[in-house]
Amino acid sequence: MGDGGERLIEACAGGGPVGLDTMLFIYHFQDDPRYAPLTQALLGAIEAFQLEGVASTLLLTELLVHPLRAGADLAARDMYFLLTSFPHFELVAPDAPIALRVAGLRAERGLRTPDAIHIATAIERGGTVFLTNDRRLATVQSVGLGVLILDDFVNP
Repeated sequence: MGDGGERLIEACAGGGPVGLDTMLFIYHFQDDPRYAPLTQALLGAIEAFQLEGVASTLLLTELLVHPLRAGADLAARDMYFLLTSFPHFELVAPDAPIALRVAGLRAERGLRTPDAIHIATAIERGGTVFLTNDRRLATVQSVGLGVLILDDFVNP
């Protein structure tokens, strides 16, 4: 784990579960050279129970579209299996309390529905940090959820 990965794990530690945005998994599955070292460190820390991860089941919808559209059913199935069985990572289906929180985030912060669902899921599951690469989501910091931007941890 490089310096960026260590800093990322440190920044995520110490609270409840870390809310994870879909883009992190896209970077990971595409083995993006800029972000893969960070996503590997993050998922390694979750697997080793140094951190807990949480995301909405919307993550599956967002991630599986591309392989299914490309006819890569086996890749989509493998991705689904990995995400639904990954240790110390919880996928949460939206329920009424999450829906209420989503509506509030959309009304007060102008968030798009998918972003609001991911953030509301993290909050409702006791998360104190949400990891994304979308700087527009930094506006939710004032609702008690720290927002970490993956770009801020990339080694120069």
